[in-house]
Amino acid sequence: MISIAIVEDHPQYRTCLKTIVNENKDLNINGIYTTGEEALIGLLENPPNIAIVDIELKGITGIELIQRIRLKLPHTQFLICTSYQNNDYVFNALRSGALGYIVKGSTADEILNAIFELHNGGSPMSPYIARKVINLIQPKEE
Repeated sequence: MISIAIVEDHPQYRTCLKTIVNENKDLNINGIYTTGEEALIGLLENPPNIAIVDIELKGITGIELIQRIRLKLPHTQFLICTSYQNNDYVFNALRSGALGYIVKGSTADEILNAIFELHNGGSPMSPYIARKVINLIQPKEE
């Protein structure tokens, strides 16, 4: 059983993620948080295998949350799930310690696949995000 925490401030999307996770027999939710501050406390008290984290939260951002907590939770993997797709967000999220980055337009199957891929040692990213990462690390032609 893979334990999942959800860190999402948007009520409808939070409910959507909760439904997707609850409908899979191999997953269970061990925490749902609406702010980064709540997650700082809750994740430390009840560490999940995977934390699905939005970037833009009220208070501290998802990126700040991961930066502050990842070393204290060496067995928790962080999956960004956000609507933001610009280079700064992608790069900063991955640099902070997120191991996957998917967008909120992802289907239920894509979200589940990302969770299982992350759990099995991969780094799930939508193809668009993967291209951005490649473009960030490849040398530019002059």
